[in-house]
Amino acid sequence: MRKNVRWYVWKEHLFSVAGTADCELKFFGKTLAEHGAEKFGAQICSDFPSPPPSGEMAVILRSSYTCLPRSAVESLLSRAEGAGKNLFFGAGWVWLDGGELSRAAYCPLKAGAAFLTPADYPFVSEALRLEIVRRLLRRGVVIENSAGVYVDATSFVESGAVLSHDVTIAGKSLVKSGARILPYTVIEDSTVTPFAEIGPFAYLRKQIR
Repeated sequence: MRKNVRWYVWKEHLFSVAGTADCELKFFGKTLAEHGAEKFGAQICSDFPSPPPSGEMAVILRSSYTCLPRSAVESLLSRAEGAGKNLFFGAGWVWLDGGELSRAAYCPLKAGAAFLTPADYPFVSEALRLEIVRRLLRRGVVIENSAGVYVDATSFVESGAVLSHDVTIAGKSLVKSGARILPYTVIEDSTVTPFAEIGPFAYLRKQIR
């Protein structure tokens, strides 16, 4: 029987970009820590977590790594528990019963994208963009061509909506089922009603009165 598992995303600060810490930069409306916490149901912590209590396990994910497959991380839990050893997999640690983490066995997880230097910015951004696109497709959103489709993690597109190529949906936007968003359209902090057709070359944004 698996021990109780505590999930954490540690806000790892490695460098700054224009005065902003890497762990505070936002990609598609959320920080990397927020993306990871949402996927794994984890708690975000600024300081490295304390050892797990006796009889429990902890998974500590580094915020600098993203787009990790949950199934792959879960398989490491079984491996660590079966071997009775702490594991370090590059993107984080599996910590058993408060054992000494510095002696964790190395078990590389070759997946995801890492934001370890400013040069990694475009690769991490693209990995997250594609992850969001795949999530939309699984939900039943029709994407005619994924090239240039950017949807913030803070926006929601309902099943049955249709997105063409070169579409940006930003902020707290909602696109209802049946709506069709045509090429070169930007929707920002707005709601698109069912079966509405927006674009091409449209810019829809919240009206401030």
